[in-house]
Amino acid sequence: MGRATAQHSFPLFPHTRVHPVCEGCGSTGVTLVFRGRDYLKGLPGEFAVVRCKTCGLLFQWPQLPWEHLRVYYEGEYHAPLLRYTSSPLRRMVQRVGVLKQRWYVERFCRGGHLLDVGCGSGLFLEEMQHSGRWHLMGLEPDADVAAITQEQLGIPVVPHLFEQATIPPSSQDVITLWHVLEHVYAPRYVLHKAWHLLKPGGYLVFAVPNYESLSRLLFGRHWVGWDLPRHLFVFPRPVLHRMVDEARFHLVDRRCFLIPTIHLVTRSISGPRTGHRLCTGLLAGCAGPMTPRWSAQESFPSRCSLNAWESPR
Repeated sequence: MGRATAQHSFPLFPHTRVHPVCEGCGSTGVTLVFRGRDYLKGLPGEFAVVRCKTCGLLFQWPQLPWEHLRVYYEGEYHAPLLRYTSSPLRRMVQRVGVLKQRWYVERFCRGGHLLDVGCGSGLFLEEMQHSGRWHLMGLEPDADVAAITQEQLGIPVVPHLFEQATIPPSSQDVITLWHVLEHVYAPRYVLHKAWHLLKPGGYLVFAVPNYESLSRLLFGRHWVGWDLPRHLFVFPRPVLHRMVDEARFHLVDRRCFLIPTIHLVTRSISGPRTGHRLCTGLLAGCAGPMTPRWSAQESFPSRCSLNAWESPR
């Protein structure tokens, strides 16, 4: 079946279901893991994390629809561009983070068309713009943030969820999802859609929180990888690899390095609920590329891990 014509029957918004159905395997049997609150921003609400009895995927149930969930992204969730960051420490940490992201992407592809999904205020796009080798596009579901980012960078930013965005198939050399996959309603669909948007030999590079990390064991329900209610899914490594394989990606690289930890700590120190928020700041996340040749990211104990996946032709 051709890349441009293949269709998938995945539900785009599983939160509309009456009963929980596992995104990973379709099973309806789940067990409650814990109930928690929004420890990052301190907004009201109690949210439940469940585990699939069949494959082990962890997900939030019920999931808030986007019109309600978007409130939990407002305010300081999106970091400002470096040029507008007043704190020298935060600016340094953010700069190191995006430099590492750029270095990792350019290990596999030195230029071309790049789509950054969930680009937020455009920190990564701003860094890639400096090289002058990329045709860049961002995708950000918050229309206000998308408009500001497009105006500040002069880069097209589509104000839609990735699941709903219309992008030509086989048009991208690289797609990046820096800590995005855990936020989307249909991660299996997102992986399959990314495959169809990438050119043959393109790369998918993504990062997700590391469920196997020591920090999760240390901080329990206060681990930043849960980040309720924004994180709809947490992926144990075997589940993630199975989903990626199903989307026809092959892993070509995986590694860990520090990207968000210090930045999360500095964000956590300022504001209410400092005790809980400081704990959530000491997190681990992972990144990696997957490709047709493609790339993907995954988390690692206390740090970020990069993974590369390749898709045969």
